[in-house]
Amino acid sequence: PRRIDSEARSRLGMLAPRPQDIRLVSQ
Repeated sequence: PRRIDSEARSRLGMLAPRPQDIRLVSQ
């Protein structure tokens, strides 16, 4: 279901932020 996808995506995002987020953190 899409609900699981949404939750999985949120969890993965927190564990492995997107390159854009890493860029902000780097700065």
